[in-house]
Parts: sequence; structure tokens; C-alpha cells
Amino acid sequence: MANEIKDSLTCQICQGYLKPIYSGIIRDGKDGRKESIIYECQECNVQRLRESDCKQLSDYIGSEYRDSLKQPQSASDFHREYDQDQYERIKFIGYENIRGKDICDIGCSYGTFMDHIAGIANMIYGIEPNDQCRRQNRWASRSEIKDAWHFFDVVTSFLTIEHIDNPLEFVKKCRSILKLGGKLVISTPIKVQPLETYYRTQHRWYFNGMSLKELFKKVGFNDIYYEIITNRHGKFIYMAGVND
Repeated sequence: MANEIKDSLTCQICQGYLKPIYSGIIRDGKDGRKESIIYECQECNVQRLRESDCKQLSDYIGSEYRDSLKQPQSASDFHREYDQDQYERIKFIGYENIRGKDICDIGCSYGTFMDHIAGIANMIYGIEPNDQCRRQNRWASRSEIKDAWHFFDVVTSFLTIEHIDNPLEFVKKCRSILKLGGKLVISTPIKVQPLETYYRTQHRWYFNGMSLKELFKKVGFNDIYYEIITNRHGKFIYMAGVND
């Protein structure tokens, strides 16, 4: 127990001290509620959920996770719900970074984003841990990053990093499959009120512009920029950096 407490108070990104900043109700699934604690790093400002309340990777592999959030369970229903959100992603990335490029989308779900850039990008590849999504996604054939390919011009990962066990290692893996000069694009939710609906068991990590930029810089990205985008689902930060 002592080691668990010690580990929970050390930031995995910068090794700073994680101080409790919120103790109260958080979301559990679509409509559930439970008590938990949120910690904030005193160095890089990232926030994280108490580990014992976090969903584990195995929770995302089957259908139970999407059931708990009442999310679409088929590719057609998912596309119908999220097609319109792809335009803001394409606009942020820029057509000049898509046309003729080799692109990998990590955490690609049913492949909605990749469907929208098909015919523009040169080559599209998807990585998705959920078995059900991967079976209905024509672009995804792997469940995780396993090799340092140094192959892609652009790597994208939308609304994924908040679920990851170790975001520092995740961004390092993203960089390992980028060409020199390639671009990483990540999006994640940012803080909104009330906190009891913003904080949730599905999200281990909570970033703002400062903490996400610090993560990009620590891994070695340059020319970092970001934009705050608000849509019908909430408020999100989109960040990009170049692998120099």
C-alpha cells in the first residue's frame, strides 16, 4: 500500500509532486456517479484521477465500455453520430498536411476520420484496441504500436491520451513511427464546469495547454501549436508538434 500511495503522488510525465485538488463526485459511465480524488502536478499542471478509480486497458477491448456510455455499437451508427466532427479535425491539421501524405490514426474507433481523408491521403493506417471496432474498420489491423517504423508523415490520436496508462510513453511511441519532420496531432477534452461531470472514471488524465505542451516538448517535438475547439460534445484542445 505504501508503494501505491508513493507512486500515485509522482507525476509520470515530469516526476513532479501530485497534490490533491478535488475530492468529491465524478461521473461513472453515462449516468453513474461515485466519490473520487483528482491530483494536480505542481510542476507541469497535468491532472490525474486516483488510480484505483481508473478504467483499465482491458475495459476498452470489449463492448462493455461503449455500453456503459450508451455509445453507438455499430460502425454505421457511429459514423452517423460523429461524421460532422471530422471537419474541425481536418481544418486543424490542414489539407496541406493530408494530401498525398502517409497517415496513421491511433485509437481510430470505427475509422470515421480516416473515411473522410480517404482519396486525399496517400496511405491510411489505423490502430485500435477495441476488437469490435477493429472488425468493422477497414483501415485498422493492429491493436497497439509495436514497432518503431519511422514511416508516417502524420500521426493523429483523437480523444485517446486521456485514457492512457502512461502518456509520456504513449507520445514517445507516437514519435517512433513518425518520419523526421513528421507531425503529431493529439486532441483531448479540457476543463469545463461543473467538475462532477467533467471528471470521470473513463479519463485517467486531464490536460490543459501548458501540460500538454510540456509533454510534447519533453518527448522532443518542436513548432508546437494548439487550438481550443468547442462543439456539441464539449470543449477540446487540439495540439500539433513537429518531429525534428
